[in-house]
Amino acid sequence: MKLGINVDCCGSGFPLPKALKAIKENGFTHVFLDSFTEAAGAPFDEAAPAIKEAGLIIDFCHGPFHGINAIYEDNQAGEDYYKYLWENIDKCAKYDIPGIIFHLSSGETPPRLNDLGFSRFCALFEHGRECGVRIHFENIRTLANLASILEGIPDAGFCWDVGHEACFAWGLQYMPLFGKRLSALHLHDNHGIHDGDDHMIPYDACLDYERIASQIAASPFNGTVMLEVFNGHYPDLSPEEFFVRAGKAAQRLESRIAQIRRG
Repeated sequence: MKLGINVDCCGSGFPLPKALKAIKENGFTHVFLDSFTEAAGAPFDEAAPAIKEAGLIIDFCHGPFHGINAIYEDNQAGEDYYKYLWENIDKCAKYDIPGIIFHLSSGETPPRLNDLGFSRFCALFEHGRECGVRIHFENIRTLANLASILEGIPDAGFCWDVGHEACFAWGLQYMPLFGKRLSALHLHDNHGIHDGDDHMIPYDACLDYERIASQIAASPFNGTVMLEVFNGHYPDLSPEEFFVRAGKAAQRLESRIAQIRRG
């Protein structure tokens, strides 16, 4: 399996050229970035080409999620957000980025997937298919919405966010239900406290990474061990040191997955 990381894990204070150099030096060959904001201080239309010029592969973009609940509304706000997601698929297609991650809802009391929202997501998925951009739906708080969309769109991907599972899912596990659909990973750590989405480096907090490795190993997934981490909880580490620590954690996890698969 390959190793990947989000390019903006040290924020705009660590400029993109330095981030890309640190990424490559620490064993990462794949990355992802947000399609709706800057990456390490660089606008998307500058970051995407620069990443490719550096010899790194962009696995996917993370699509917009602030205000995502509007997608279920039969009003101008809902139509505008639907168009906004459509445009973000187009941004991926422009740079031959093969995937985009979507949240299905947000907040403690998110709306249930309704007919309008489902029809919009189906249309977005078909648009992505035509553009060569696959949509991966990420687990957040509501299992029912994810289950409904994966059942309704049989070739949609499942992005397993292990940190969200720990701090939003009240003890539920997603891989026993959707592991066969696993198509992307968001790997990070936290202390399992509700809403404590810390995005720490794997093995630095409380998640059971032996279980995580075992569940990935049991799935058909053979893509990228993709970290989604941020350095906010590491005030004593320089950005360079943060990338070293992240690289070692990613290598450790990838090695354990491979070891389990070998038996």
